[in-house]
Amino acid sequence: MASIFGLDFGTTNSVATVIGRSAAGEPERALVLTNRDDNRPHPSVVWYHGADTIVGRKAKAQLNQLGLGVFGDIVRSPKIYLGSPVGMNVGGVNRPAVNVVADVLKFLRDDALSRHYPGHSFDRAVLTIPVSMEGRARRELRQAALMAGIRVHQFVHEPLAALYGHLRARPDYQQYLAQLERRQALVFDWGGGTLDLTLCKFSGGALIQVLNLGDPEVGGDKFDLRLVNLVKQRHEKRYPIVDWTQLQPSAEARIINACEGAKIDLSQNETHTVFVPDILAAGGSEKHLEVELSRRDLEQIVEDLVRRGLGCIRNLLDSAEIPASAVEFCLATGGMVAVPAIRHGLLEIFGMARLRIVDNAATIISEGAAWIAHDGLTLKLAKPLELLHAHNHYTPIVHSRTTLPIEGEQIRNIFSMYCVDPRDSFAKFEFARPKWPDRESSQDVRIPYTHLTIEVDPHAAPLAERLEVEVRINHDLIATVSAESQLARSKREKEIHDLEFGLGLDGHEAGLDGTGIENQLAQAPNAQEPTITRSQSDSRDAVRVRSNVTVGQHDWDLVPGEIVQKHRPITDQFLTSLQRAEKMYYVSCSECGRTIYEIERDGCDPCAVKGRALSKAEALARREARTRDSMANSDARRNLPESA
Repeated sequence: MASIFGLDFGTTNSVATVIGRSAAGEPERALVLTNRDDNRPHPSVVWYHGADTIVGRKAKAQLNQLGLGVFGDIVRSPKIYLGSPVGMNVGGVNRPAVNVVADVLKFLRDDALSRHYPGHSFDRAVLTIPVSMEGRARRELRQAALMAGIRVHQFVHEPLAALYGHLRARPDYQQYLAQLERRQALVFDWGGGTLDLTLCKFSGGALIQVLNLGDPEVGGDKFDLRLVNLVKQRHEKRYPIVDWTQLQPSAEARIINACEGAKIDLSQNETHTVFVPDILAAGGSEKHLEVELSRRDLEQIVEDLVRRGLGCIRNLLDSAEIPASAVEFCLATGGMVAVPAIRHGLLEIFGMARLRIVDNAATIISEGAAWIAHDGLTLKLAKPLELLHAHNHYTPIVHSRTTLPIEGEQIRNIFSMYCVDPRDSFAKFEFARPKWPDRESSQDVRIPYTHLTIEVDPHAAPLAERLEVEVRINHDLIATVSAESQLARSKREKEIHDLEFGLGLDGHEAGLDGTGIENQLAQAPNAQEPTITRSQSDSRDAVRVRSNVTVGQHDWDLVPGEIVQKHRPITDQFLTSLQRAEKMYYVSCSECGRTIYEIERDGCDPCAVKGRALSKAEALARREARTRDSMANSDARRNLPESA
């Protein structure tokens, strides 16, 4: 797969990488295709200048505002618009996001082709995406890549690519991967647009995402903006007569670029002089901006941003319910980790031994994608796709660690199910996944993906009507679930756009005993059989639809007790305890003619005489007592102080 390159299409910057040799006889390594002028990634910026489309650093140089989005005839980070039905108004022209993204990708491919790497046509890529990018955006990103002449071999989440790129650079990476089994690592990616954190786990020969957290309000642009304001304030203090309304047309863009350079330089040096000539249409010396900054100046004006960003680590670990000491190491990526205050904060949390700050932080995602392509690694499903069963259990319909499709492939599974209670004319399906990877026991929480409801024959006997359930997962990692009833001929389908992924380490999927993951799964006692687990809801006050479907055509123990004897007469001793309770709850009393529910609610004097229920007076007194207790509790809650 050497001809497949890695492509990091980033929010603020993008870069391609190939695996090759810089000279004959040298070992293979990652060759990063950065900008030739400054050896940095290409800005993800497009400038529609008349009939010309300009991408990269030249386009960014025209920006006179900080942030992401559309600024006149310039678009910064067009990928944030992917998946949205609304286009972009760029310089008075409505442009679909797919077209703008295609212009960026075409620029990256043309730049790569100009390097003349033998054997690389740059027409197939492992393309990295943010964890938050849903299926609709992935679908449009693939379309944009095709428009640019690039076929997407597979998508990979950015944190997984960064982590693999870091590990793959080690000479002993295969042995080290085995040592990391069951360990956890944190990818800390602080870039120009956002801060993203991903907690990952090495499990069963795969690299699985456990939990993600992000903050779009502390990106590097916010640092640049504060530097711009500080520089202007210093200039005003030196020249009180400054009139900012006289700014030259390109001055704001030049000040922004100069402040971005100052931020980078102050990460290496204690002082930096910002000099931008001819910013004002004025005749005095105030028309030239010259301000000296110190590293301390930078740290003071961004102290709250640094504190907030580092606080995200604590929030993520608290959500995952693990201490910082449980993290094997923290991989710090993104351009902002060069800022000394951020490095010092990470050192305080993880210590020198567990903090990994790499020199290639700005390009490691692209390098990881290239190594993934080179080594032929594939995505795995991090958590099983499960279906709620009629006995309130979940059964997997796509197992965890299933290899996900690459370009042109599709997973397709079909199951036959049966309706245990067709009386209301509907069969109800809930598709879900466990909240945590590798935690699929009866006590673990499930998170619903989606629900389906189809019509069934209400006059059919329980377990008579077959329901065809199908799940498909395509190369855009979108799952389509559908259900069809064979008698009522009703069919519905829905798409799931937020499946969760891991990275299979394939040739490196060895456990501590040296056996590959495929052998480990084959040896597992339940590897080929569905694992049925009990549901537990996150919400204590939720009302949910009870599933009325089952995979077994003879599961009469799941048929509600009040109707089972209508279709299959059996004595009470053969009913389950739940069926007996349901039968008694809904079937009328032979003496008073009322249901158990009515008797428990209102009482029954004839049944009370025989000791079977409360009398009417006792039931009324109990209801009144419950009402008084409820009102007292409500008053107590209202009187609590706000701090409580």
